[in-house]
Amino acid sequence: RKYFRFLDLPEQEYGEVHIDDQKDIVFEGVSFTYPGAERSALAGISLRIAAGETLAIVGENGSGKTTLAKLILGLYRLNQGRIVVGDVPLRELASGSAYKNASCVFQDFQRYQLSLRDNVAISDFIKLSASSDDEIQDALAAAGFRADDQQMTQGLDTLISKEFGGTDLSRGEWQRLSIARAYYRSHQLIVLDEPTAAIDPFEEDRIYRDFMRLKKNHTAVIITHRLGAVRLADRVLVLKEGRIADIGTHDRLLDESQYYRRLWTAQSRYLQ
Repeated sequence: RKYFRFLDLPEQEYGEVHIDDQKDIVFEGVSFTYPGAERSALAGISLRIAAGETLAIVGENGSGKTTLAKLILGLYRLNQGRIVVGDVPLRELASGSAYKNASCVFQDFQRYQLSLRDNVAISDFIKLSASSDDEIQDALAAAGFRADDQQMTQGLDTLISKEFGGTDLSRGEWQRLSIARAYYRSHQLIVLDEPTAAIDPFEEDRIYRDFMRLKKNHTAVIITHRLGAVRLADRVLVLKEGRIADIGTHDRLLDESQYYRRLWTAQSRYLQ
């Protein structure tokens, strides 16, 4: 019954405009409400993310951080307002332009019962056919993936699935693998939504610093509860109950935003 109900749902529609280079992303009065919900997850969001900028998004649980990320990626369609990429509304982009230049890591990552190589390359199989294994290894190294040779007995061909006679990974290594997957995919925009939740703070700091070195001029959106990473961002967006509480540099927000300062102080003893 659920399957046939799913087939009856309307398909998401796209436009015909193609964009090849990196553009600013602009939110104009954006609101979003989940089906059946009484309260909006996001309300009246107006924001410009400059091309090449690193924006950190912080806030308490339920403040709308992940919803905002999925709107940026075009995974959700907004209820009100519009999102513009360059001069083109997001809904007018062709499907290739809407997704081909974006990469992401979500906290609830997928564990594929595939080889180590395919677990990374599944994010961009077209790239795999035109590149060498060196790029797979580079992505794994950048993400801090360190499974030893005894575990990876067949190197990149090792099957990551005990159900089919392969090996398994800890949650932390699976999370590093999902980060490598995002690095490997060709992108101009990358969204990291709590990508290091299963990784200790010391390793998290290394991953974020390596990320900032590797991202070059790409646009990046980092969502995190651990506020130590926000010091690396160009700006910090503070969400509260689905609305923008403040936005600015980390230093300015510490001086001028009481709410942000309270969030920071609550964790500061762990960040020394």
